[in-house]
Amino acid sequence: MKDMGGYYIPTELIDLTEEQKEKLFDWINKNLVKTKKIYHGHTAYGMKHYFHHDTGIYITTWVFRDAMQELGFRVKQISKENYCFNISKHFRTDMKGGR
Repeated sequence: MKDMGGYYIPTELIDLTEEQKEKLFDWINKNLVKTKKIYHGHTAYGMKHYFHHDTGIYITTWVFRDAMQELGFRVKQISKENYCFNISKHFRTDMKGGR
C-alpha cells in the first residue's frame, strides 16, 4: 500500500503480468506527452477506460497512477480516488481506436 496524501491506496501494478505491464507502458508512451504542468482535463479514471477500450485489459485507477509514476510522470491527487498528471491536452493518437 502507498500513502498518497493521507490516503492509503492498494498498489496493484505488481499484480499485472509482464505482458500486461509492457502493454500499459507502451500505451502510455504512445498516447501521452509529458509536459511541465499538471493538466486537469484527463484523469486516471478516464484514461484507464481508454486503455481498456484499446487493449481489452482492465486495470484500476491506482494501477494507472502507479504506471504513470513509474514512467516519470508527476501525479496530483484531485480526489480520494482520482489523479491528474503532467500531460499535454493533445494526445499522440486518436485514443478512440479499436484493439
